[in-house]
Amino acid sequence: MLNLVPTDDDLAALVAPGGVLVSVTNPFAPPAVHFVVQNDPADLARLVGLLDAGELRLDIAGLRGLAELPAVHRAAESGRLRGKTIITPSG
Repeated sequence: MLNLVPTDDDLAALVAPGGVLVSVTNPFAPPAVHFVVQNDPADLARLVGLLDAGELRLDIAGLRGLAELPAVHRAAESGRLRGKTIITPSG
């Protein structure tokens, strides 16, 4: 599981047996990995490699335009948004 949002939720409890929680925000107890965000192409390449190998799954909820950002925030805050939303400049 990849966590990109600061949260107090117990995300480790949602990880499937044998899975790993990777968090770029909060550190979590093992089996989590705290992945510190840096401008490092090697780190990005490692993430892409994990995605390509099927070892990391990215749950994309949808593709929305920048004008829809307030609605995306409302949906996330109310718990109705599952997965990550890709925001594009137009759409």
